[in-house]
Amino acid sequence: MLHIWTVSGEEVVIEKEGLGDVRTVKQHLRSIFALSRFRLRLLHDGRDLHDDCADLPDGLQMVVLPFSEASDEQALELISAAGDGNVASVEEILRRPQDPNRVVADLRGYPFGRPDYYSQTALAAASDEGYVEVVRMLLEASANPDGYGVGRGYEGPSLVLAAGSGHIEVVSLLVEAGALTEVVSGFWGTAVTPLLAAIQGHSEAQGPGANSMGIVQILLEAAADPASIIPAQVPQNPDCVEHDARPLVAASQGGHLEVARLLLESGFAGDASPARGAAHAEQDQRMHLAPALVAASSRGHAEMVRLLVQAMGSTLDDCRHAMPKERTRLPCTTLLFWASRFGHVGIVTLLLGARADQDTVFGDDGLTALSVAAGDGHVEIVRLLLGQSRP
Repeated sequence: MLHIWTVSGEEVVIEKEGLGDVRTVKQHLRSIFALSRFRLRLLHDGRDLHDDCADLPDGLQMVVLPFSEASDEQALELISAAGDGNVASVEEILRRPQDPNRVVADLRGYPFGRPDYYSQTALAAASDEGYVEVVRMLLEASANPDGYGVGRGYEGPSLVLAAGSGHIEVVSLLVEAGALTEVVSGFWGTAVTPLLAAIQGHSEAQGPGANSMGIVQILLEAAADPASIIPAQVPQNPDCVEHDARPLVAASQGGHLEVARLLLESGFAGDASPARGAAHAEQDQRMHLAPALVAASSRGHAEMVRLLVQAMGSTLDDCRHAMPKERTRLPCTTLLFWASRFGHVGIVTLLLGARADQDTVFGDDGLTALSVAAGDGHVEIVRLLLGQSRP
């Protein structure tokens, strides 16, 4: 057994088996005392044992050091080393011991994009770049898992930066460390949560990347809300969708014949509001078919026109109804909306399985997840959404 005494005289007894060196002993003590392992010193006969020392005596004394007074230059040194993924330098700096949460006041301001490690934490710098070992080390040093940072397009807590950049291992580490999953941050002037950052991708309107589905699954398992509605966009830069809010009309605008056929076969009129009853069924259908026909005709989608004319029957005089919209402004969005827009079948499946509400309506024109999927021709997602809306 390994006996460790604190300065106050408290004794801690640890089973030696499985303890490879002093570093692993400190990691074990961190779980007991909730202290950075880099602040711990283990002494034997007054001698400070190095972390790599594997010859563990039976009795040790534990000393907890205070953080050193770090200058702005030293704080920037840690942030820079973390952002460069320099594991050796990060460990050396933390052993001073230096507070990993130390930030530097923004001395110059920044007009756009990523400043040179100003106004951010070391954890955020490493999280944005995906340096797993550096992130793990900083968390062992008791770095705040919600440490703020500025990345390429994103700004906010480390989890948002890592999720938006597709760094799945970093996301997992941050979630295990208790990072908040519902925090709202910024992405190119748009409000995002970590889930939405994962779905939107690393650059503006890029969409999900190779690791996005895994990140979404991790966040959902960590109780991130799949039905959260993202707050209103920045007024100067409202998000827009370049097609109508009615699914059939949207599909017709884009010339997505298979989607339109699927919608017609399902009997789905495209209205997100509750069914109005059989008496209004024909009227509702015409409210969608007529403008869909106008959209298909004006864009020269001959096969689409033929399909819609066949669906309408002999009466083609209802085109006085609301015409197709060219642009819809969005005051808010949901995760399912963005996953549907980007065409990521796996993420849509996960969100629907987590009971995300597909009927949420956005904008004055009534945009839905189904309409954006239809407008962009994502057949499998349209099929998924129609399946969820039917018994």
